[in-house]
Amino acid sequence: MKDSSIVVPVMYTFTESAGTIGGIAMVPGQGSGAISNFVRAGARVQFRVTAPEGKLLEHDGKVGSDGAIEGMVNLDKLPIAKFRITPKLKTK
Repeated sequence: MKDSSIVVPVMYTFTESAGTIGGIAMVPGQGSGAISNFVRAGARVQFRVTAPEGKLLEHDGKVGSDGAIEGMVNLDKLPIAKFRITPKLKTK
């Protein structure tokens, strides 16, 4: 069987409170999970999403010049998916 790809839309909403970044990641029709343990060092960004079933999905990516974050999602220290988060365009 050849490799295949499936695109799953995930809405990441990041918030900041008292200097800590968190938020919610939501998959339409499947549920949402908390974003925690957000760390940024230069262009590298790492954070966790707690899936509805309690699994911790570790995100490890880099911020590009366009503001998008791209990287890998890991489960139990094994890569399971690529991700790309594009910034929401501000409206006037």
